[in-house]
Amino acid sequence: MVETTDGLVEGIHFRLNQISMEQLAFKALAVNISDLSAMGARPQRAHLNLALPKDFPKSALDTFFSSLNSQLEKHNISLVGGDLSASPGPLFINFHLAGVMKQEYVQWRKGLEKAGILCVTGTLGSSAAGLWGLENFKEEMAFENLIEAHFLPPVLTSEACWLAEQAECQGMMDLSDGLFSDLHRLTSGKVSVDCDQIPMTADLLAFSSLKQRDPLQWALC
Repeated sequence: MVETTDGLVEGIHFRLNQISMEQLAFKALAVNISDLSAMGARPQRAHLNLALPKDFPKSALDTFFSSLNSQLEKHNISLVGGDLSASPGPLFINFHLAGVMKQEYVQWRKGLEKAGILCVTGTLGSSAAGLWGLENFKEEMAFENLIEAHFLPPVLTSEACWLAEQAECQGMMDLSDGLFSDLHRLTSGKVSVDCDQIPMTADLLAFSSLKQRDPLQWALC
């Protein structure tokens, strides 16, 4: 059995004037599923802890749970309990997820102790660019896909579970803060990265060119 817990705090991880309640429910669950996926496990059960500000709109809560229930059903996860509390300030959302996998397929973060190839399962940098755009521009961003990448992170459980069962796989983890900052969690040895091989979307490249930013800064850091 593999278990994880992860929380989102208003003003730290999200702003209610930027993200919808549908997106917030999706992201809060997705970041927890990602922790299990990074070890090769499939989630089965969830607990949800909510701390709500005074006078939090019931309609917003209904929208949150409608989106959450859709995601739980999609990933075959049972919401088995949790806790509800008042908050003196920000909205707080915390999940605890439990999943199972075969013991011989468990993938640890500190796996890259032998020579090997570093791989990623998708493009990098789009979420960071979307957040940067939201924080620095008041007008509507032209690159909606970058904002979506930040609010709706991909859930790659099937890909991760397949990778975990491959004999060649030495270790895995999910990236949250860019490739560079997470590399030291994967290995204590030397890693050589060819930056030209880092996958980035056309939207990211176009946005970075328009704003005169280095896309590698987002993809790496």
